[in-house]
Amino acid sequence: MDLRIRTAKGLLLLVASTPLLAQEREAEPASGHNDGSPRIRFDGSYRLRYESLNNSFRHGNDDQLAVSRLLAHLRYTGDHWFAGGELQDSRAWKGDRETPLGTDDINVLTPLQYYLGWRGTWRSGDLEVKAGRLTADLGSRRLLARNRFRNTLNNFEGVGIQWQPAHEHPGYWQAFWYNPIQRNPVDRPALAENDYGVDRALRGTRIWGLYRETEALVLYALRLDESDQPNVATRDRELTTLGFFSRKAAIPDTWGYELEAAWQFGYSRSGTSPDASRLLHRAGFAHGEWRYQFNDALRSQLRLQLDYASGDRSEADDENNRFDTLYGARRFDFGPTGIWGAFARTNIVSPGVRWQFQSGHWIPEATVQGLVGYRAIWRASTADGQSTAGISADNGARFVGHQWEVRLQAPLTESVESEIGGAYLARGAALKDASGETVPATYLYCQVTLKF
Repeated sequence: MDLRIRTAKGLLLLVASTPLLAQEREAEPASGHNDGSPRIRFDGSYRLRYESLNNSFRHGNDDQLAVSRLLAHLRYTGDHWFAGGELQDSRAWKGDRETPLGTDDINVLTPLQYYLGWRGTWRSGDLEVKAGRLTADLGSRRLLARNRFRNTLNNFEGVGIQWQPAHEHPGYWQAFWYNPIQRNPVDRPALAENDYGVDRALRGTRIWGLYRETEALVLYALRLDESDQPNVATRDRELTTLGFFSRKAAIPDTWGYELEAAWQFGYSRSGTSPDASRLLHRAGFAHGEWRYQFNDALRSQLRLQLDYASGDRSEADDENNRFDTLYGARRFDFGPTGIWGAFARTNIVSPGVRWQFQSGHWIPEATVQGLVGYRAIWRASTADGQSTAGISADNGARFVGHQWEVRLQAPLTESVESEIGGAYLARGAALKDASGETVPATYLYCQVTLKF
């Protein structure tokens, strides 16, 4: 079916459904101090999105998917104690056998969060402790994130602690110990039917860490340990990730920057089978971004970007050099996910440029946001593949392609927001060899979100 026809059908579906739709939160609402606001609060969102992909970079065919996501969050806030629960219901329709459908799209009627926490003063600083089933953002969100664009969200069971010393503002310490949640069901026939499954914590997998933020610099240390569990085969990763993050805000007519780098070491197996080789893990990633803030009515900003994440140097040695992005998000660096999701933070070298804006110039009392971005993509190592793009390790070409991205967000009412966007990928030699196609891949999406 022609891409324009499918996209038009998706737009009609969204317009017809607008009274039922909702807005996702940009971030998990902070529990915050009780300042006289209602002690019991209920909020949430319902989002409906239609996606259309023409000349898929994976198999050359067309694809489409409609997804919905309901989030409903009830919380209680006292003087020191707080508690809450959040429900997630994520579903998908209109996929076919070649649609990359998984638990990142579907998770039906599941408790995303249920938690109990306490906040108060400790050693003259502000302390908060939160335990239960949780979602979490950490720093830049590249290694641990509460997802935004993706139709399902990462969640964990465990405890998180945050402490801000009295003499520091801004600046705080953060520590956590989590078991990730496995979303169920995992088999494709059940997912295609939007079947219900009981999610469970993976007790044999643990991620824990320490995060230190000051006004000028962030330092972090993360540890992931995993082992096989009933019906879950793993690569027995034992990974330590040490990194830093630094940012300078761009004010009008000046440059700012964002820099992050991490080194990852430990052990991981070459596969999930019991006889897979145990490999020494040595990998790293780096992100650099330079931002110029224009002094104009659009509050526009120019961003020059460079990303690197290592790939495996050889299948014949006893090392794994592929960087593992753990439970991080990638949309803000590498474009839409969903049925697109062409690139991830592994085996990649990618310079880029982006122009973005946010302005209330066109719609009074509302902010319209948009961006246009471009990236060139190479493989960091030709001995390793790029699974998200469908490139195998035996592909000898390095250049993957040119990706363009566009996005526009505009409020329709105080509680309803619309968003349209897309991506265009001109295939390089690596993608041409992988798919046997030369025609560029094109992706469009449209969504409407209602917050309540």
